[in-house]
Amino acid sequence: MILEYILISLLIISLFVLFYQDVKSREVSWILFPATFVLSGLVSSYNTAFIELVITWVLNLLILGSLFLCLLLYVNVRFGRTKANFWSYFGLGDVLFFIVLSVSFSAFNFVLMIISSLLFSLVLSILIPSKKKTVPLAGFQALFLIVVIFLLRIFDFNPFNENWIYLWL
Repeated sequence: MILEYILISLLIISLFVLFYQDVKSREVSWILFPATFVLSGLVSSYNTAFIELVITWVLNLLILGSLFLCLLLYVNVRFGRTKANFWSYFGLGDVLFFIVLSVSFSAFNFVLMIISSLLFSLVLSILIPSKKKTVPLAGFQALFLIVVIFLLRIFDFNPFNENWIYLWL
């Protein structure tokens, strides 16, 4: 139990540093991504069986791959193959952070997290004016994940469990 709180605290610290670096300079130290990935995976492993984790992580990565394939196709169709460079529209840190998110939630909750964190990022990018033309997507999503972690701990909720859906039906 104490180790779980230590891991969660380290995860929140790494997410906050990621948020701060991305918002400040639109660059994030590369070591934060594998560290956050490992910490997220360890926190996820506390309440879920190993085989369920592996299946969920693979499913989440397939969902993520499908999403990026659709984005790549859209950019190529919309802007033309010669003018479009996927990396000019999407940063490597953003892609790496989506991979971090993939080990943090069940498949259904992962899709909800992607949608809600993108909406959160959109609202923040509109409300917080910036002289830079880019949006610190990974940083805003890290901030959103910090909020989600606090809410999960307050309400004692397992992000690998979809039973909360039945409360709304």
